[in-house]
Amino acid sequence: MAKKQITDAEIKSQIIARSQQQQTTVESQFPTEIVPLPSRGLVYPKDHPLSIGQVEVRYMTAKDEDILTNQNYLKQGTALDRLYKSLIVGNGEGKAVDIEDMIMGDRSAIMLAARVLGYGAEYEITILHPETQKQIKHIVDLNQLKPKELDESLYNNSREFEYTLPISKKVVTILLQTAAEQKAIARDISKQEKNGVPVKNTTTMLKHLVTSVDGETDKKFIANFIDTHLLARESLLLRSYILDITPDYDLAISVTIPEENYDEVVALPIDVDFFWPRS
Repeated sequence: MAKKQITDAEIKSQIIARSQQQQTTVESQFPTEIVPLPSRGLVYPKDHPLSIGQVEVRYMTAKDEDILTNQNYLKQGTALDRLYKSLIVGNGEGKAVDIEDMIMGDRSAIMLAARVLGYGAEYEITILHPETQKQIKHIVDLNQLKPKELDESLYNNSREFEYTLPISKKVVTILLQTAAEQKAIARDISKQEKNGVPVKNTTTMLKHLVTSVDGETDKKFIANFIDTHLLARESLLLRSYILDITPDYDLAISVTIPEENYDEVVALPIDVDFFWPRS
């Protein structure tokens, strides 16, 4: 009887599982935590390791800090990816997780967990008072951050969604962005910069995320539609829709400092101090 041929996906899964098993064996003395994902697993196929809506993450070590200070990794822009890959043990039920398959909003959960498990939940930020221009220090409790509310009826174990453009009435299907797609978009934009052509951030992103227009899936057709037929207002509304349906953490924080006459909702700043607190 002929042996069943192993698919590329199965080979990839085996390699990831073996790598994570070796890492777990070496670092099994370190405590771990189960981290819920903002998507609750609803954007992944039912047989996907992340469909259970959680990952298991271990505590950061001094060795992990070396990843964040490695100049080669920083220059390549891969330091955080390497850190996350090092910290993720699996899905909490013995299955390997490939961070490249994770949507960007779920990566926010890994980012927050890495910071809290590594340095604690207190995060000092600096706010510029809009009237006095005074720099104000404020401590944020990262444990108080919550995922965005989800309308679960919109999700069906897929990261592909339909959207009807309000003016042209064209029906487009779009993908929620994974880490792999974000990198592909960044590579295309980098090529545009190197070739000295005008950088097309918006259309480049949409060409990667739009998978069909009125049922037409040909990539050249889609690219031409985005370049020559997609109205600016519809592009804006489509991007807003993508943002609205992308599961993520709500990083808008309310800051009230009576003695400074300051009461505002601000976006949580993520800077170098996020992984390198001063104290």
